[in-house]
Amino acid sequence: MDEKELQRLFRKYVDGKCSEDEKKLLDGLFDSYTEEHDHSEYLDIQGSRIKKEMFSNIRKGIRKHKNNSKKNISGRWMAIAASFLILIGLGATVWHYQDVPIGDKSIYETVTTPQGQRYNLTLEDGTRVKLNAGSTLRFPDKFRGDSRKVELTGEAFFEVTSNPEKPFIIHSGGLNTTVLGTSFNIQAYPENETVKVTVATGKVKVTPEKDSPGEATIFLTPDQQAVFDKQAHTIHTRKVNTAHFLEWTDGVIRFDDTSLSEAIAILERWYGVKILREGNLQQCHITAKFEKAELPVILESITFAKEGLQYEFVSEKTIILKGSCNN
Repeated sequence: MDEKELQRLFRKYVDGKCSEDEKKLLDGLFDSYTEEHDHSEYLDIQGSRIKKEMFSNIRKGIRKHKNNSKKNISGRWMAIAASFLILIGLGATVWHYQDVPIGDKSIYETVTTPQGQRYNLTLEDGTRVKLNAGSTLRFPDKFRGDSRKVELTGEAFFEVTSNPEKPFIIHSGGLNTTVLGTSFNIQAYPENETVKVTVATGKVKVTPEKDSPGEATIFLTPDQQAVFDKQAHTIHTRKVNTAHFLEWTDGVIRFDDTSLSEAIAILERWYGVKILREGNLQQCHITAKFEKAELPVILESITFAKEGLQYEFVSEKTIILKGSCNN
């Protein structure tokens, strides 16, 4: 059974048009797929436990909801269908889900890039988005109403299609970014203390979602960056070299007096690894630029530049940085 046939079967199930034989076929497909195939190359992101739970839950869900109506299961099974088809058709380089909120006519897509992966997508209005590693974008299948709203967790570069009648709004880490048509970068990883909006072209408005003790709204033009403190709910702006904040879209990692803890978080996302620390490394900062470099090359460069710092691969996906920063 190829991907198109599986899509057709899922669609029939969602629409309540599957025959008993087709339901048995679908159930059997999950049984055979989960028991006979090794999906480690697909789901190595989160490990075998999540892999087994996901396929087990899908299989159980099919059996449990065989007699449910289309009204009760369509949203749930569209999400399952999308997830499973992505897994078998694209190797799960990207997680892709759909959901249908109650009372909303839109179908919402959720695209998540795992660690070590980046992804380009085009929204229905023509807006182009580059998602960095470990990032999630949630957006409607079609922009309805008087605005175009999406939700971002992580980092993305947006090239927004101009539409003066329908502003484009990104919700990210407690900050709203509003544009009509421009290009800009947003970095809003949950573990970071700040959200950064950097403008490449056009004009961008940034506003805290909650009341702010400082200026409520800030307008940015090219080579300006807004830094939003998530804890204090304050925003300040600064002049930057925008190119430095967009280099990741070309496979470049840049550290500008970056703390070791922040550098480690970046490397973990880019290469899908876990980096542990041992020793006195709190005061360690790094300044360097790496273009499409392999992780061992980066680690060698860092430890060469920082006397007293060493690294060790304890497994394929786990590294220990140890020692101290003496310079």
